[in-house]
Amino acid sequence: MNTILITIFHEIRYIFKRSINIYLELMKLIIPVTIVVKILNEFGLVSIIGKGIMPLMNLVGLPGEMGLVWATGLVTSPYGAIIAYTEIAKSVPLSIGQATVLSGMVLIAHNMIVEITIGKKIGVSIWFQIVLRFLSAFLFGAILNQIYALIPYFQKNAVSIWTKNVENDTLISWGISTLENYMMMFIILIGLISFLRLLEKFHILEWLYNTTEPLLNFFGMSKKAAPIAIIGMTLGLSVGGGLIIDESQNGKLSKKDIFLVLALMCLLHSLFEDTIVMTTIGADLSGILLGRLIFTFAVFYFISHSKWIHKIFLPTSDS
Repeated sequence: MNTILITIFHEIRYIFKRSINIYLELMKLIIPVTIVVKILNEFGLVSIIGKGIMPLMNLVGLPGEMGLVWATGLVTSPYGAIIAYTEIAKSVPLSIGQATVLSGMVLIAHNMIVEITIGKKIGVSIWFQIVLRFLSAFLFGAILNQIYALIPYFQKNAVSIWTKNVENDTLISWGISTLENYMMMFIILIGLISFLRLLEKFHILEWLYNTTEPLLNFFGMSKKAAPIAIIGMTLGLSVGGGLIIDESQNGKLSKKDIFLVLALMCLLHSLFEDTIVMTTIGADLSGILLGRLIFTFAVFYFISHSKWIHKIFLPTSDS
């Protein structure tokens, strides 16, 4: 009995410690984003920016103001995009379909500066990464928009756990609401870390690796590269990228494997955490999970079998 209690205590301490570390790193990005978006909104600049990029966002059925949300995600993370969305959605609400489109685009293209730098260190062209993620995000968004336009359910208002009706919209009430959102973010983070820990403890991730590996082999990826790709898809590009760097420096992965693994992770990474996080703004799993999986493997099949893409963008060195 004592052994069980000690084990539970150690697990709780691990989850809490890891959650705090991740949360503090997120806050370094999210607090400045919160302040900047609030200032932009107060001075009417969000609307001005929205009008400027409206033609671009209209291609995927979104209001122009949501371009600022995606832009925030591009340079920060899905969490940063959510904070920007929380402020802007007060005056520009979205339908379930629109929230799903926006979330899908954020999930494919976010934290670009950090993640593209990782890809460059691995040896994959910066331009390939930028073009792949931007075009894929817009194409995926456009496809979802066309599908959801035909289904009445997706025209209903999206329900976000972050946005609240504030009767007295003063700076103090905004500050209290923001602090509540920050606390909610920490609670969600603890839940996600706990969930991933359970998957690891019950060997569900291991089962997923074994189940998915034959599919990746079908796409031309070697058995050595497949486990790394799966780790990146489930746990994140930073984790997967670090493994690729280590394996490539040891000469265990070919140039083709490095390229294919990075291309796949550009389209699909942190499958559990990021997907769950984006459901909190009202996004539907039909798009951000099932649709994204189908879209990713369709695009990846094209990339893995396209000789001219390999000829142009394959790494020139193993560094």
